[in-house]
Amino acid sequence: MPHTQSLYGELRREPRRECLSTIETIAESLSSLGEPAETGTALKALFTQLLEAYRQNYGSTVRKGATDRRVRRKR
Repeated sequence: MPHTQSLYGELRREPRRECLSTIETIAESLSSLGEPAETGTALKALFTQLLEAYRQNYGSTVRKGATDRRVRRKR
């Protein structure tokens, strides 16, 4: 069970509260397997940067509680 919620936040609705993205799960798994904590932290930081870039470009189309996982930019 993960210790934190997914970094996706409002961008994506997870099937269950405790679900994480694949990259977040890999970061947690590497840490559990004995890899340095910096490895998982770096992966999560890169994922955070990706999500922030997405929010900056498409943020106005993100809706809280959206059921449709596809978010498109309005033309």
